[in-house]
Amino acid sequence: MIIWPADKDPTEGTWLLCNGQSCIAYPELVKVLGKINVPNYQEYSCVVMEVR
Repeated sequence: MIIWPADKDPTEGTWLLCNGQSCIAYPELVKVLGKINVPNYQEYSCVVMEVR
């Protein structure tokens, strides 16, 4: 998962939004996640903290 701070989607590679959608078309991703849907993070916010 990456945080993408732009209003346009990345143009290189294959990316899926973390909105609970199916990832059955990506068997390697299903293997890593252990389920057939990506997580749903639509209701979450990202907080970045600098640790020194």
